[in-house]
Amino acid sequence: MLPGGGQTERQEMQAIKCEVCGSSDLIKQDGIFVCRYCGMQYSLPEVQKMLGTVKIDRTEEKKNYFILARRFFAGTNYADALKYYDLALREDPQNREAIYLYAVTSVATQDCNYLYRNLESIINMSKVYLRQIATDTPEENQLADVNLFIDAHTLFIRKGTEMMADYIRNCGAEMRRPENYYYAFGYSAIDVYGTLRELFSCFPECVERYEEFLLEMIAARPECFERKARKEILKQLSKKIKKRKRIKVQS
Repeated sequence: MLPGGGQTERQEMQAIKCEVCGSSDLIKQDGIFVCRYCGMQYSLPEVQKMLGTVKIDRTEEKKNYFILARRFFAGTNYADALKYYDLALREDPQNREAIYLYAVTSVATQDCNYLYRNLESIINMSKVYLRQIATDTPEENQLADVNLFIDAHTLFIRKGTEMMADYIRNCGAEMRRPENYYYAFGYSAIDVYGTLRELFSCFPECVERYEEFLLEMIAARPECFERKARKEILKQLSKKIKKRKRIKVQS
């Protein structure tokens, strides 16, 4: 078989040109490759040598990986989303969406040991990815990307705090200052909220959605916030939400 498979192999075959007539219509028959236009035959080593001079454009293939990964993620099929983000990373190892969503879907599908080992790096990815949306994503795509980020980050916080609580219950005696692991989630949430307000005030619905999540998190996981920070956030958000409700009633 040629290196690769499926769609990639067909792309490679179409990219090869017969050295006699220039046709790209080659087929494999009985272990050899035959030009359907002039009948010239090539062995597998000859075709592999020809492939070394061919540059395959996988742009469309990579795009499809992201489409499928986002579709599975939106449908909460995190195992398949993880699979396609893994494929996307193989094509583009520096893509921040693939890096971050691969990590988040890994948290959603693996045991708490993965989270324990990677907690700090995933939190740092959150900062980098959100800021990169502001600098690198075209304006017309930013709203969709910010919403995807919020979906991913809130999943990370919800699933992560749940898993960490289980981990601390089982292994807390062996951990040094286990409360710091809870605080890491709280600090991450506060940092993301500040970045959303700083960079994406043009999308008030995104900021408001995250504010609702913060209130939910404080109620469900108060241990993730130091008392002073918790009171300050509650005071700040309560005023904003009451003001929004008054505006809605008046309108």
